[in-house]
Amino acid sequence: MSSNAETSLGTVQDVSGVSISVTMNSKRLSGLTFVHGHAHRIGQLGSFVKIPIGYIDLFGIVSQVESLKMIFDMKQEIFLRSAAKGLIAEEEIAEFLGIFFKEQRLADTVSLTGATKGKLGNNKTGDIVCEVDGKDDKRIVIESKFDKSLALGDIGSRDVFASGADTAWSQLIEAQANRDGKTAIIVFDVASVSNSVSKAVQNVRFVPEIGFCVIIDSGKGDYTNLVIAYMLARDLVKNATRIELDKDFLALFVNRMIKDVSEVRQIEKLVRSNIQNNQKILEQLEKSMLALEFTQEYLMRFLADGTLSKEDLLDYYSGDEVRAKFKEIDVLG
Repeated sequence: MSSNAETSLGTVQDVSGVSISVTMNSKRLSGLTFVHGHAHRIGQLGSFVKIPIGYIDLFGIVSQVESLKMIFDMKQEIFLRSAAKGLIAEEEIAEFLGIFFKEQRLADTVSLTGATKGKLGNNKTGDIVCEVDGKDDKRIVIESKFDKSLALGDIGSRDVFASGADTAWSQLIEAQANRDGKTAIIVFDVASVSNSVSKAVQNVRFVPEIGFCVIIDSGKGDYTNLVIAYMLARDLVKNATRIELDKDFLALFVNRMIKDVSEVRQIEKLVRSNIQNNQKILEQLEKSMLALEFTQEYLMRFLADGTLSKEDLLDYYSGDEVRAKFKEIDVLG
């Protein structure tokens, strides 16, 4: 078998009855081939192979690939633990999208941006930027997160006084603000996603004014969910129109204020049931009042303009301002 042939898998090492053992070419152990926008791995169980013997061709079926499986599993484990996994994931996603655009005859462009700074100072959030029809003002930002520690971070249940750890929501908002995007997609991998995110997202989840969360299976070369999310995001970007009042934003603020009011009610119960906890109650009251004032400030901005900039939405989500005010009160107290 010619080792230079593009279709060569390896060389025959042993023949026993109707069974033939083949040592695979090292270049083929984890190779990917893209066909119609879908990635295929070489040397799978049940696939047909051709064995040329002079002027005769023998055909067989792959029935055992244990060695390949062990090598692949080992490479996957090393990949998931390595610091380079993020960069490799970004490159594979960008490569897939480039091929997909070409096959679908879309004029969209794709660029790797994870190594460059964006609008927010030294911030590099936003690994990939796609421009719909090649237009700079119609950007879809993609952030890849192959990280089990990342939580979803629903803003409706988020405690603004908690630590500012990254979440899927914060990354979506930050990516849009940093790369001047119209919407964003955060990509998780089925092999490295937390159970909570997997349960909440399942395959694809859309959060109005925040973006899309998707789970792919890079090990199997399955980017179907990314295609679904991207095409929906593309339609939203192309058909986006300005309206007087954004109901989704209004619902976001109302739900948040409901949460804050509920906390005030809980504090009232504490006051009535246990006077000895006055200091703790006053602290909770200060927190809730600051949170209400903080939400009210951004609600007034929203009602005045009918929308919020991505920068304002990021500031509101992070809550750095209200935490700083609470620290000042705590020091004075």
